[in-house]
Amino acid sequence: MLVAILRGLVWFVSKLPRGGRRGFARVLGFVYANVVRQRRGDALAHLRRAFPDRPESELKSIRRQMYDHLAYTLIDSLHLAAVCPEAFRDEYKWVNRHHLEEALARGKGAIAATGHLGSWEVLGTVGQLEGMSMFVVVKDVRPPSLNRYLNQIRSRFGTEVLPRKDSYRRCVTAIKREKKVLGFLIDQNTAKERGIFVDFFGQPACTTPGAAFIAAQSGCPIVPVAAIRMPCGRHQIHCLPVIEPPPDREPESIHRVTQEMTTAFESMVRQYPEQWTWIHRRWRTKPPPQQPAAGSSKMEERM
Repeated sequence: MLVAILRGLVWFVSKLPRGGRRGFARVLGFVYANVVRQRRGDALAHLRRAFPDRPESELKSIRRQMYDHLAYTLIDSLHLAAVCPEAFRDEYKWVNRHHLEEALARGKGAIAATGHLGSWEVLGTVGQLEGMSMFVVVKDVRPPSLNRYLNQIRSRFGTEVLPRKDSYRRCVTAIKREKKVLGFLIDQNTAKERGIFVDFFGQPACTTPGAAFIAAQSGCPIVPVAAIRMPCGRHQIHCLPVIEPPPDREPESIHRVTQEMTTAFESMVRQYPEQWTWIHRRWRTKPPPQQPAAGSSKMEERM
C-alpha cells in the first residue's frame, strides 16, 4: 500500500511545475509541523543546544522552516523518480566545484562526506549526470517493498546503492580499484559500540568512523558536500576544501579526520540551519565517564 501511495504521489508531483511543487511542500510541511507534530519538542531543544545565544522566536522560526524543508525533501525524491535525466541539469548549479575536481584529479576516487542537510537525495543524481561513478551506503527501511522502491529511485540515474550492513569491504574495493565516489552520511547518532565521540555544536556526538577508516585504507581524499535548496526550488551543490585521508588507522588519526569532517559539516548547518533535520536525536548516545580519543582499529570489521 505504501508503494502504491508513493507511485501515485510520483505521478502527481510529475505534473506540477517547480512553483507548484514548492506550494505542495508548504502544505505538507504545515501538516507535518502542526498536525503530525513529530518531535517538535526535540527539535526546539536541539536548536537551543546548538544556538544558545539566539532568541526563542528565531529558533521557533527555524523549526517551522525545517518542517517545510523536510516536506520539500520528500517532493524532491518523488520528482527524481519521474524527471528526465537531461531535464534535471537545469535544477542545480555548483559552488566551489574545484575542490571536488582537485580530489578526483589524484586518481584515487573520493569520499563525498555529507549528511541530512539540504536535498541529500539529489547528490547521487548530480554526480552521475556529471560523469562521476558514484555509490552510496544507505540504511534499510521497512517494509522491504518500500526499501526496494526507494532504492530504485536512488539508482535510477546509475548510482549504485549498498546496504549499510557489511558494506565496508565493498566500499574500499569500489574506491581503490574502481575509483568511484562514495557518498557517506556522517551526521547520524551511532551506537556507542560502533562510534566515536567528536564535537558537534559544542557537545560530544557519537559518530561513525567509517568514512575515516575507508579513507585511511584506500588513500582517497574526502570532500564535504551538500545540496542546498535555494528559494526558487533549484539546488546549489556546495563543495568545501579537501580533507586529507588519515595516514594510518590508529585511533588518534581516525578521530582527528572524523572531527574534521564533522566540523566542516557543522559549518554548513550553521549557514543553513533550517535545512538540517533537527528532529534527529543526534546527541542521544552519551559518552562514558572516560572516553578514549577514538574507537579501536577493529571498528571497520563491524561496519
